[in-house]
Amino acid sequence: MTALYKVRKDLGTFRLPRLPLLLLLLIVCGQVSADPIHVAVQSLDMKRLLQIVDIQPETVNATDSKGISPLHYAAGLGSKEFVEILLKHGANAHLRDQNGNTPLHWAANVQPLCFGMAVPEGMEVCFLDVVQRLASAGASVNEPNALGETSLHLAARQGVYGLVKTLLDLGADPNTADASGSTPLHRAIGKNAAIVAGLMLSKNADPNRRDGVGRTAFECAQASNDPELLSVYKEFFRLRREKEETGK
Repeated sequence: MTALYKVRKDLGTFRLPRLPLLLLLLIVCGQVSADPIHVAVQSLDMKRLLQIVDIQPETVNATDSKGISPLHYAAGLGSKEFVEILLKHGANAHLRDQNGNTPLHWAANVQPLCFGMAVPEGMEVCFLDVVQRLASAGASVNEPNALGETSLHLAARQGVYGLVKTLLDLGADPNTADASGSTPLHRAIGKNAAIVAGLMLSKNADPNRRDGVGRTAFECAQASNDPELLSVYKEFFRLRREKEETGK
């Protein structure tokens, strides 16, 4: 297959060929930190990370100039091994970067290009496991960032079905509005929109909730001219009318 990546639309998963480490960092992080523990995580250097947390355990929650902790980077890379090591050594799952994002936000905001990637070291990457592990460490799936976005807003916008399902299963509220008044359902426009919106509608997402400019999620779907997405909404409304008419 000559395409850069393969897609499984039902799961929203992606498989990439091995990437040069520098390219990987640029894609996921957009920067390289000078702090040793941040560099160890960004470069996925397990040996170096273990040395640092052993010799300088107090740096496990060190933040860079943008308020980003090692756990943020590990979550953003989807490395469950690094996330596990950092948590076991006292990493705080509630730390926020300068934009109010927690490590859970970073994991949920995975770019499609990076989902399920095979990193140079062959390390397993699984954002679903990372999200579940962070939640088990006390991270709230309904915690908003500075823009009022929850992790579900970000996952829905990226159109990653598996992450949306995992967050909903963990108790994410599909009707929470961000600072613009948008719910995660408003964000389900574009990539994998039909299956993501269908899932949230099945979990009691409100298609008639209006955002800050008065648009409902259904109206946003109409504006997208996505026939599959519109079909999902029409079927939802049909079933709801049928239920109301029959009383079942």
